[in-house]
Amino acid sequence: MTSRASWFQRYLLPGFVFQAAVIAGGYATGRALVEFFLPAGPWACCRAWCSASR
Repeated sequence: MTSRASWFQRYLLPGFVFQAAVIAGGYATGRALVEFFLPAGPWACCRAWCSASR
């Protein structure tokens, strides 16, 4: 490993980390899930979760 940071580590990686933190903060409340599944009803929500976990 070199002591100098690569171009990816210096410029791209901090941006990716920031973007991931911002996006995760938006979904942490669960509001997006409620807005998506509420019109379909609770059984559609359960079916989607079960099919996604397979």
